[in-house]
Amino acid sequence: QIPTPVPIPIPTFIPTLTPSQIPTAIPIPIPTFIPTLTLSPSQTPTPVPLPIPTFIPTLTPTSKPTPTPTQLPTSKPSQIPSSIPSNLPTPVPTYAPSPQPTAPSPLPTQPPTSTPSISAPPTQAPTESCSRGQYLLDHVCENCPVGKYSNRTANFGYNCTVCAAGTIAPHEGSSVCDACVEGTFASSDRSHCDECQAGTYPDNLASDCLDCPAGKYTPFPMNLCLNCSAGFATGFQTAATSCSDCEAGFWSEKNSIECSACEKGKYSQARSTYCDLCEEGTYANNTNTFSCSACDAGSSTLGQTGAYTCSPCEPGKFSSSRASVCTVCDAGFITSTSGLSSCVSCGAGTYAPLNGSSSCTNCPAGQYQGSSSQELCLNCDSGKYTSSSGAAYCISCSELGSGYNSITGSSSCNYCDSGYYWGSLPSTSSLYSVNNTQGCLSCPTNAICTGGLTDNDLFQPLPEKGYWIDRETSVTD
Repeated sequence: QIPTPVPIPIPTFIPTLTPSQIPTAIPIPIPTFIPTLTLSPSQTPTPVPLPIPTFIPTLTPTSKPTPTPTQLPTSKPSQIPSSIPSNLPTPVPTYAPSPQPTAPSPLPTQPPTSTPSISAPPTQAPTESCSRGQYLLDHVCENCPVGKYSNRTANFGYNCTVCAAGTIAPHEGSSVCDACVEGTFASSDRSHCDECQAGTYPDNLASDCLDCPAGKYTPFPMNLCLNCSAGFATGFQTAATSCSDCEAGFWSEKNSIECSACEKGKYSQARSTYCDLCEEGTYANNTNTFSCSACDAGSSTLGQTGAYTCSPCEPGKFSSSRASVCTVCDAGFITSTSGLSSCVSCGAGTYAPLNGSSSCTNCPAGQYQGSSSQELCLNCDSGKYTSSSGAAYCISCSELGSGYNSITGSSSCNYCDSGYYWGSLPSTSSLYSVNNTQGCLSCPTNAICTGGLTDNDLFQPLPEKGYWIDRETSVTD
């Protein structure tokens, strides 16, 4: 028979002794607890070498040991090989536990502070790279947060990059940033795009919408404001959604803030890109004019365009309304003052010999003009005369009495008919006057009067018988 072994009292815990250094050859892994000899597992365990500490515990435990089980195991125990120092008792073989062993007292889950620490088995080396859209944090790959991205394999120390202005990363783990669509801007955290209203445009650097400046507009969300076309303007209004038409009398160039008024002498219709010059015969004496006015009759624009006033016609000229230039009066017509719409004809007894005359001239003595609008006067016929200027007709010499005559264009009847001579009129004569004291007188008896010009030759007295007339001395001998 196998002698009954004397059980070695096993402490329920490891005494708190200062251990020596841990031997290098310690089996791994270390079990979480050491079963006592009194434990009886349900199955016979495969013999496993137990780690034996390098120190010898004292026989006197600090606390009461676990009592020895009352029943020995029935199966033959396998011997536990171990290297026990010589001062230990003879190794006692372990016995297989009985099918119903007494429940063992659990060992402490935490080793005593004096128990030598045993290193955990080495783990796999940490990764130093991540996929696109990730970054490395404490040797762990993390997704890039919203608003950031990573477009390359992340090395240690490499972080995600904030999306550039105008782009966003709306989801975690982005490898690229998405551009905001037309008329939107990226939020400051680059997580989403916000839409701008009409009249504004996105400023991605400021992460906000800015008002379109004066002279520009946006009719709907757009990235850039549009310039107003020529003929349109916004005025000094900012954030305009459209451009307004330039009114008639105003104009504008492209990208104008406001419409400009047309200058004097110019005009424009609505939405004009420039002002037109007033045509000849028209004028505009005010600014912002939408049409030019016609010059009144008697005035003109002197043949020029772009006039802002009309000039009156000079004397000798005239014009109808809307005249570019004034017209010169024809001969026989005049305008004596400026600004007349028509010429006046010269009346009877007067004439205007030249075009553009400003006055009519009286016909001189010996001439007459019985009609109006004439450019010359007529000579009086022979036997007639006009003694003053401006005569509309000539006077017959016969009205002076018998014996009077004249040549063509005479201003007086200074010819006496044959049988008359020129002499002093008697005061009783009907032709006698203060200014007319001489005239044709009947040739006296015993004289010869041949007539003609009023000189002494008109009267030649006849000599008596036996006498003759000396022409040089006029003495009758």
